[in-house]
Amino acid sequence: AERADRCLREIIDAGAASDTDVAAAVRRVGEMEEMLTPALLALETKNAKFMSLGWGYMTRLASYDALASSAFGSIAPALKMCVEGGGDEQVSLRVLQFVGACLQAATLLSCR
Repeated sequence: AERADRCLREIIDAGAASDTDVAAAVRRVGEMEEMLTPALLALETKNAKFMSLGWGYMTRLASYDALASSAFGSIAPALKMCVEGGGDEQVSLRVLQFVGACLQAATLLSCR
């Protein structure tokens, strides 16, 4: 968590010059396994509000192309649970947004 905190401070302190700089910095943070832990815990709950926040966080990481392909081993069970369980419409919307962001991520597309 300290490393992730340090990287996030670097993004803020550097006043990133361009979107490319921000994306590169976020990618470094997203590749840290401990950055996914809070979101994965939120996705494992049955609380729609927490799940929605967790999927929103994952979508943001995917939109910055900051999810490593190895992270999907951890994300897949939560994705399967949401798809099979039906449940809250807000959560379903967040899952669809996440899938859309993943389909646009260059890193994930190159791993096919």
